[in-house]
Amino acid sequence: MNEQIKYYNAALSRDTQYTDKFKEVILTKGSLPSVYLFPQSKYQTLVLDVRAIQEDVTIILKNKDNREELKSLFIPQDKPEQIEINIAGIKELEVEVRGNAVIYPTSHYK
Repeated sequence: MNEQIKYYNAALSRDTQYTDKFKEVILTKGSLPSVYLFPQSKYQTLVLDVRAIQEDVTIILKNKDNREELKSLFIPQDKPEQIEINIAGIKELEVEVRGNAVIYPTSHYK
């Protein structure tokens, strides 16, 4: 994703334990990590490639413009998942992760 991204209790990681075939990934850690995306109403869809690590996680996608919860998903441990969600008209999106996960750089907007 080329748009702006902010993290809370998450960071870019080059740890080969998590990167798979990528140079770096976003690794969530700590208490209630979130990744903030700023599509600025330019896109219709967000495709998020994630993998839960150490335990199962729940991912909650929220429209930060109106605080609406868009989708809540259970992701089983160590099974890569692709989440696709309609983000038409959304300026700021929060990806809240309840647990530890890897977000891969193949995630993108359409």
